[in-house]
Amino acid sequence: GFSLYETNYECTTYVIKKLKEFNPNLTIVVGGPETIIRYHDKTEINILNSDIGDYLDYIVLGEGEDHILEIMKNYKNNYSDIQIMGDLFSKINLDDLPFPDYSDYDFNDYRHKSGVSLETSRGCVASCTFCSETLFWKFRQRGGSRLIDEVKYQINEYGVNRFWFIDSLVNGDLNKFYDFISGAVEQDLKILWNGYARCDGRMDKEFIKLIKDSGCTALSFGVESGSPLVLLDMKKNISPIEIIKNL
Repeated sequence: GFSLYETNYECTTYVIKKLKEFNPNLTIVVGGPETIIRYHDKTEINILNSDIGDYLDYIVLGEGEDHILEIMKNYKNNYSDIQIMGDLFSKINLDDLPFPDYSDYDFNDYRHKSGVSLETSRGCVASCTFCSETLFWKFRQRGGSRLIDEVKYQINEYGVNRFWFIDSLVNGDLNKFYDFISGAVEQDLKILWNGYARCDGRMDKEFIKLIKDSGCTALSFGVESGSPLVLLDMKKNISPIEIIKNL
């Protein structure tokens, strides 16, 4: 299975071809942004017409968690045609997903032995002109209590205390974000974490202090510009005043 992006497309297609040469009976599954071209409301599955179209067995559009399970149950059916599954409008409830299982990882093999990744949300609440994320994800954020449960599970299961929040923004839903950081403080989790965020004027000094107290060591803000006109052209939907206030 491969997630195709512009940045890994060439090396991935090379690997797919080599794998099929090694074993023509292998089942190849691809997903990710490079499987399609989307012009406004028209979607074309461009991977079918590529130089690896004949090597593929499954193409998954949109989120793949449910579809990969279906594929694993049915891949021996030897379909004669490529199976296309999913769509770009999927919206999985993130709170329904199980916690990541790191039981087959040897943490000693990693430079940072005391940490794991964690997903708080998918998508973005903005629609910036330079970004394609909103074409592939519909925004939703996990509940604060569910995040707390996952953090506690990973602490108890693996003894970790560092968490990398890998999604695009931790504060897309400010109420759910507040529930998480306040819960981390109230339950004295003693964790360290970092992630990405949008500048938001509602995050005042007291709110920022609570973020720090919850264990945050760094927030990466997408600022792009200090010019009101440029921010407006980008449809960034933030003001220089909010940027300065947060920084």
